[in-house]
Amino acid sequence: MNANTKSVGASALLAALVLMIGMPGAVSAARIVAQPERDYELRLSNIQGLPQGTAGYLIFKTCAACDVTSMTVSADTVYLVGEMTVPLSQFLETAEGYRQTDADSTNVFIFYDLASKHVNRVVLIHLEG
Repeated sequence: MNANTKSVGASALLAALVLMIGMPGAVSAARIVAQPERDYELRLSNIQGLPQGTAGYLIFKTCAACDVTSMTVSADTVYLVGEMTVPLSQFLETAEGYRQTDADSTNVFIFYDLASKHVNRVVLIHLEG
């Protein structure tokens, strides 16, 4: 082996190493992250109807002049008051209490599947203050 052969071999090895190190970054940079879930943030006063059973509809308006929107819920839908998961009956009782006392200071977050429009979870948050 002469000096030129060693130099070409070392250059090829270095180039291959650089390509191998750079490939994971290139692959991750090209990755598309799907966002299968979207949400609505509403005041409790914008909610027209809450589901009365494990299968039903959540009915709401996103603004006073907007059309009514209806989305399906099922036994898989999760209900939260603050950060605590609660049964639907407790969620409904809490929502009704806030509706009677301070519906404009209570937010409802509706998280739904973008493709099916099925409600995954509903979060009720009362703003103290």
